[in-house]
Amino acid sequence: MKAKAIVFDIDDTLYDFHACHAVAIDCVRRHVLETGLCSDIEKWNAAYENAFRWQFKVHGHSAVCHDRGIRFQRVLEALKLPITRAAALETLYWESLIARIEPFDGTVEAFDALKAKGLTVGLGTNMTAYWQLRKIEKIGIAPLVDFAVTSEEAAAEKPDPAFFALVAEKCGCSPGETVFVGDDRCRDAEGAAKCGFVGVWLERDADKRAAFPGVPSVGSIRDIGLLPYFNQPGKEDRNK
Repeated sequence: MKAKAIVFDIDDTLYDFHACHAVAIDCVRRHVLETGLCSDIEKWNAAYENAFRWQFKVHGHSAVCHDRGIRFQRVLEALKLPITRAAALETLYWESLIARIEPFDGTVEAFDALKAKGLTVGLGTNMTAYWQLRKIEKIGIAPLVDFAVTSEEAAAEKPDPAFFALVAEKCGCSPGETVFVGDDRCRDAEGAAKCGFVGVWLERDADKRAAFPGVPSVGSIRDIGLLPYFNQPGKEDRNK
């Protein structure tokens, strides 16, 4: 198979989401204390954890589970604080997170190289569209991306087939000619493979990759372009 398109997850695939999240949530906590919104940070943390769990229990099938505005609204309601502060807290969280983003080494170069091969390059990501599009600007790949699919747009979270159906619709080629790359083995690599795509697991820990030898995987985004899917001759090449 010679690939015609490649689609990447964003969070923890192109940059370190968890590190950025830790910075962002700490910025919110400091703001809460410094402005006097809540003086008991333990109560704040507990209310946040409860709101987080509620969102994923009720909305885990859709992008609503990632909506920080709703999450902060529920925190404020639980603590009997002004709910109108939720919008400002959401903005503070996301702006702090985006400011911290640095692409993993080789990310922009890999996108450049894949575009140079004539591939359609897309993004397939859970979460809401606005903030995910902001992230790709910060990562520095926006001019190299042909399309994006978010779970907000698809009305379904990976690995739901409805999500991958929208990816297939936008790719301009068959799923079998499309490589889907992501850091989550179940949601990205295996979820895509079940829908007919070539799923590739981007896992930087060699021991974890070794535990699942049946899943195509790479240890670095730099290795994506070395996969055989991008270096096989097509029919037109063999006929020359």
